[in-house]
Amino acid sequence: MARCFSIKDESNLEKTVKRIAELDKLLMRIYKDNVSGKLYGDHFSNMFNIYGDEQRKRKPLLNNSARVLIRTKNRTTALRS
Repeated sequence: MARCFSIKDESNLEKTVKRIAELDKLLMRIYKDNVSGKLYGDHFSNMFNIYGDEQRKRKPLLNNSARVLIRTKNRTTALRS
C-alpha cells in the first residue's frame, strides 16, 4: 500500500525544491568564477564536487516525493468527486 503525503512531506518537498535551485545557482556561480579566474583549480573542484554530490542526492528524493504527492492529490480529488 502506498503511503499518503502529509503536510510535513509537502514542506520537505518545498525545501528540497528550493535547495536544488540554490545548488544550481551555486554551481553556475563557481563555474563562472572558475572561468573568470576568481576561483582556481582545487578550490573549484572541491566546491563543485560538494555541491554536485548534494544535488545528486537530493534529486531522487525530489522525484520520489513529487510522485507520491501527485498520487495523493489524485486520490483526494477522486474521493471528492
